[in-house]
Amino acid sequence: MGIRIKSISVKNLGPIDKFSETFKSLNLIFSKNEKGKSFLIEFIIKSLFKDTGDWKLRKDAVERASGKIVMEGVPENLSIFSPKNKNKLDKFLSEERGLPPSLKKLIVVKSGEVKIDKEAGVDKSLLIDVLSGKQLLAEIEKKIKSTVANADIREDTIGIKHQGKGKEYYDEKKKLEKLQSLKNRVMSSQHFIKMNRLEKEIKEINERIQRLLNKIQRWEKKIAPFKNIIPILEEKIRHYTRGKKSLSQEEKGYEELSKKEKVYQWLERAKDIYQRLSRQIQVAPKGFILFSGIGLEILSAILGIMGKRMLSIIFIFLGLAMIILYIWKLHKAILSAGEKKELERIREEFNAKTGNELKSEVDIDVALREYSKIAGTISEKQNNIERIKRDIDEIKDDILKKFQGIGYTPTEEEWDKQIAEIRGMMVKMQDDIDTAKQELEGLEQEKRKKMDEKNQTSRDAEILKRDIQNEIEDNTVDDWNELIARMIEKIEDVSHSLEDIEAEIIGKKLVYDVLQGLKEEEDKKIQEGLESKGVIKLISGFTDNHYNKIEWDKDALIVGNDYENFYLNDLSTGAIEQVMLALRIGFASKLLGGKSMFLILDDAFQHTDWDRRENLIKNQIPIIIQNGWQIIYLTMDDHIKGLFDEVGNKLFLKEYKRFEL
Repeated sequence: MGIRIKSISVKNLGPIDKFSETFKSLNLIFSKNEKGKSFLIEFIIKSLFKDTGDWKLRKDAVERASGKIVMEGVPENLSIFSPKNKNKLDKFLSEERGLPPSLKKLIVVKSGEVKIDKEAGVDKSLLIDVLSGKQLLAEIEKKIKSTVANADIREDTIGIKHQGKGKEYYDEKKKLEKLQSLKNRVMSSQHFIKMNRLEKEIKEINERIQRLLNKIQRWEKKIAPFKNIIPILEEKIRHYTRGKKSLSQEEKGYEELSKKEKVYQWLERAKDIYQRLSRQIQVAPKGFILFSGIGLEILSAILGIMGKRMLSIIFIFLGLAMIILYIWKLHKAILSAGEKKELERIREEFNAKTGNELKSEVDIDVALREYSKIAGTISEKQNNIERIKRDIDEIKDDILKKFQGIGYTPTEEEWDKQIAEIRGMMVKMQDDIDTAKQELEGLEQEKRKKMDEKNQTSRDAEILKRDIQNEIEDNTVDDWNELIARMIEKIEDVSHSLEDIEAEIIGKKLVYDVLQGLKEEEDKKIQEGLESKGVIKLISGFTDNHYNKIEWDKDALIVGNDYENFYLNDLSTGAIEQVMLALRIGFASKLLGGKSMFLILDDAFQHTDWDRRENLIKNQIPIIIQNGWQIIYLTMDDHIKGLFDEVGNKLFLKEYKRFEL
C-alpha cells in the first residue's frame, strides 16, 4: 500500500468548529466561501511538512487549532502528525526513504497554484532530482565557483582570476611573502640593546615624575579648602561690614524719627494751649473808636450851642459809650499781656521745631498732619533695625563656623588679620607648588629628549614590531621573543593554508573538468525522462490528446504535438494546469519508483474550461485512482462538485467520500 491519509481530526480551526473524518481513495471537500477550506489545507500542510516555504501560508492560521492527521503506509510510531509535532512526513521521506525534498512540491496544490516552481513552473534542479538521479553532480558544480572552474593549472604556478578563491590564493601568497620579508628584517635588526637601555631610563624618569605628581597633588589637596573658603569668607566679611554700616544708618534714622515723634507730641499739646490762649488774648482797641467818641462829644457840644438839645444829648451818650468801650478793651488788652507772651513763645518754639512760621491754628494742623506719618515710619524703621541685626548675627555665626572649619577661631577684630595670615600661607604653599611644577616640567623635557632619542634609534624596530603585530593580527603582544615565536608560527600556518588553497583549487578544477563530461549524460537522462511513456501518456490524457511531446530547452519546458511546439508559459492558464498536473503525477510516480501516494488538490481545475474538466475528472482521475493513488480535492465550485459526485458514485461507490464544510 502507498502512503495515504487515513483520517483528519481538528477543532477551533478558523470558521471550522470541528472536523473529524476518515478518508477513502477519492475524496471531495466542498466548501462555500469563508467556510474554512483554506484553513483546512494550511492545517494539512503545517501538520505534514517541516519546510513550508513553497506555499504562502498565514502565520496565525492554525495557532489556536488542535488536531491530528493519521497516515497509512508509514511505520506506526510515525503515523500521527500535527502542526506542533516535530515528527514530519518530509523528514521521514528524506531520511527513511531517501526521497528528495522536491517530492512535497508535487503532491500538494494550494489555492489553485498548479505550478511546481514560482517562476517557470519547473526548474532544472527539479528535473535533475526526478529524471536523472544525478542531483549530486549539480550540487557539486554549484560549490565550484567559476573562478576555480576557469583556473589555469600549470606545473609550477596557478593562473586564476583575482576574485573568490583566487583572491584567497593571492592574498595568502602575498601574506607569506610579507612574513618571509619580516623574518629577514628581524634577523638583521641592531637596535634592541640601546632601545632597552632607553626604556629603563624613561621608566626611572616616569617614577620620579609620579612621585612629584603625588607631592603636588597632596599640596593642592591641602590648599584647596583655603582656595574655596577664603573668597567666601572675604565676601561674607564685606557683607557683614556693609550690614553693620546699614544698621548704624538705620539707628541714626531712628533717632531722627524719634525726635520728630517728640515734636509731634509737642504739637498736640501746643495746639490745645494755642487754642486756649488765642481765645483769652484781647487785641488793643483801634484808635478810631476813641477818636470817634471824642468826635461825637464835640458834635454834641456844637449841637447844644445850636439849640438842638435832644440831638446833643443823644450824641453825648453815643460819644461817651464809644470812649467807655475803648477804655474797656484797652483794659482787657493790658490784662492779657502774659498770655500774649506765652503765645509768642509757642510761635518761636514752633518755628524752631518745624522751621515754619506759626500764623494761625491752621499752621499747627498742617504740621500735625505732616508729623502724624512718622508713627508708621518709625515702626518700619524698628523692624528694619531688628531684621538687619538678625542678618548680621547670622552672617557673623556663619563666618565663625567657616573659620572653625579651617581650624581658626579669631575674634571679630582679628578677622582681617587672620585672613591676611592665611593668604600669606597660601602664597607660600603656591610657591612650593609652582616650584614643584617647574621641576616637573624639567623632568618632562628630559623625558621627551629620551623619548626622541629612543624613537630616533628604534624607529625601524618599532615599525618592524607593528608590522609583525599586524601580520599576526594581535597588537597586544609587545615582547620581542613572543612576537618572533608568533611570527614563525604564523609563517607555518600561512604556508599550510596556501598549500590547502592550492590543493583545493587544483582538486576542484579537476572535479569540474570531470563534471563537464558527465553533464552531457545528465541532460540526456532528463530528456529521456521527459519522453518516457508514463509522462507522455499522462500529458496526452490530461490535455485530451492535444499535446503528446515535451522537452527541456535551456531554462524552460516546451510542449507540443506532431504539428507545433509551444513554450509552457505561452499556453493558456487552463492548459498550463493540465500539463502541470500531469507532470506532478508523472514526476511523483518516478520519484516513488512506481509506487503510489496521496495528492491534495486545492481547486486545481479552477481555470480549466468545462469540457476539459469533464475529461480530467471523468477520464483521468479514475486512472489515477486505479493506479493506487489517493486524491483529496478541495473546491467551492458547484460544477466540479457535480462531476466528482457523478464519477465517485458511479465508479467508486465504496471508495468515494464527499465532505461539506
